[in-house]
Amino acid sequence: PPYGADGAALAFLGGTLVGFICSIMIASKMGMNLLWKQVLLILSLPIGSAAAIYLLHLHWILGVLLVLGVSFIGYLMLKIITKEEVKGVISSLHLEPFLEKVWPFKEFLGD
Repeated sequence: PPYGADGAALAFLGGTLVGFICSIMIASKMGMNLLWKQVLLILSLPIGSAAAIYLLHLHWILGVLLVLGVSFIGYLMLKIITKEEVKGVISSLHLEPFLEKVWPFKEFLGD
């Protein structure tokens, strides 16, 4: 509590790193081969945009929206995710009626 939001963020980061290290150890014991180049590419978009937002001292709400937006568009451009996968998520969350009203998504949702 004395460290506030910064303490919560550091605790979350610490737990994430410990979980990541444990996952790597378990994966290596199982003989799973990780594709590090792809992992670094996937991580570089949100980490890079978050670092830029932090250095620019933007408000956290704007930062969250920018990180999500940059990551989403970047993943689509790099073909890490496909339009079909996005359509599946939209369909499973039942967001079609809402998104059909939003202009930029009309062509995206169409077949």
